[in-house]
Amino acid sequence: MKPPLRDLQDAIAETIGGDPWKSKRLYVLSLIKPKSEDFLIDLATKVIERYQSDKLKVVLSRFTGGVSGEIKNIIFAANGPKPDLVLTDAVHNTVDIVANAQYCLVYDKPITSKGLLWNDLVSWWKEKSGDTVR
Repeated sequence: MKPPLRDLQDAIAETIGGDPWKSKRLYVLSLIKPKSEDFLIDLATKVIERYQSDKLKVVLSRFTGGVSGEIKNIIFAANGPKPDLVLTDAVHNTVDIVANAQYCLVYDKPITSKGLLWNDLVSWWKEKSGDTVR
């Protein structure tokens, strides 16, 4: 089994060079082989934007995670009737609350690269509830 980084290098080289032109493929490999993983991920993203390579998208998804976009649907609780939820876009996990939304706690702040921290939740709750006590 090849390590994932080798798959990424091969997929980039194949997308750019293709098999019929082995010398071009080797040239591209010689340029990208010494590069860091972060550089290769950035390069792969640019190659996908330009060439729309499905194979490269699959390989890159191992490094970057699932579907791009914002984290969504952090619905904590209901203090009344349960909400009625409708999945409006399964690929992007878009959920709409179609009934009883007024009883739900929905975290609506952006998630930072550090993730959702307890302090973020406390600050959010203070804003939501109007709590000014520290």
